[in-house]
This record gives sequence, structure tokens and C-alpha cells, in this order.
Amino acid sequence: MIAMLEQVRLSIGLQYARLRFRSNHDTARLMTRFFTSARRILVVLPFNDEDLLHARDIVGWFVRQFGTDSTVLLTPQNFVVREIRETPRVIHLRKDACSAFLIPKRPIIEEVKAGGFDVAIDLNRNLVLPVVFLLKAAGVPFRVGFDIPRIGDFYNVLIRVSQTELSGRYASFYNHLLMF
Repeated sequence: MIAMLEQVRLSIGLQYARLRFRSNHDTARLMTRFFTSARRILVVLPFNDEDLLHARDIVGWFVRQFGTDSTVLLTPQNFVVREIRETPRVIHLRKDACSAFLIPKRPIIEEVKAGGFDVAIDLNRNLVLPVVFLLKAAGVPFRVGFDIPRIGDFYNVLIRVSQTELSGRYASFYNHLLMF
């Protein structure tokens, strides 16, 4: 019963998000070097515990590539970054920062917007509505995610990874990004 109610909330929130952004189309941008020339990057960690364990390594890769001043993490509410010598700034997306239909509220949108990010990289393998809405509403120019159903409405760079192992999947994702 609870799963069914969650599905209804997600469905209503997704319809609202599509309606909200229906006239907000991305402008054409040159894709050459959008990732390697980025100055500020937002890395969205997975909101699924199993994926989070496998995606931790990639955080270190981003910090080494961009430095702690240029890297910011968007995480679930209770996540603490460990195992990284230099910890980047963390923005927690708490449940109370979203409406009943999983739409982020204005304060968290303004916080992300104020970051001035060039690129946002979502490491979730499934659609997480608060995250996709937040990145689109904050106006991040390049929003990158796994190529999954329904994500194309919100992200402008989709990466298809054929790896089946979770750890290999994240490594492959990162290597695809380095081509840009």
C-alpha cells in the first residue's frame, strides 16, 4: 500500500515537473570540453544505499580532477563523506526541503542556484524526482545522468553504460565524461 502511494506521489510530482518546464527548453550549447573545462561542479550522490557504497570512489576522482573548492556534493540527508582526505562542501537534500509531491522548495533551489555550477552530475541509476527538478530549476547549464527512462525531459547529457557491475558502471560513467 505504501509503495502504491509513493508511486502516486512520484507520478503527480513528475507531471507537475513536466508541466513546469514545458516551455523552458535548453539552448544549444557546444559539447566540446564541457566537462574538462568546467570551473564548478555539483556531484549528486546516489540516494540508494547499495549504489552509494559503489559510487563513493568516484567522489575522490572528481575531487582530484577539480579540487575541493570547485566540487560540491549533493547528498541524501544523513550522508557523511568519509574516506576522502580533502572533503568538498556538501549540500544535504533533506526530506523537509521537498513538498509532499517530491518537488524541492525554494530555499534549496536558491542554494544550488547560488553555487554557480557549470556541470551537475547525477550518479543515481534511477530517476530521483527531487534531484532532477532541483537541477533543472537551478539552471545548471549541463545536467548529466545515466540514460534511463523519463530522464531526457530534465537532463541534456545522457550517458549510456553497458557495465552490469555497479563499481564498473561508475568507473565507465566517469571515463565517458573524460571524453568531453
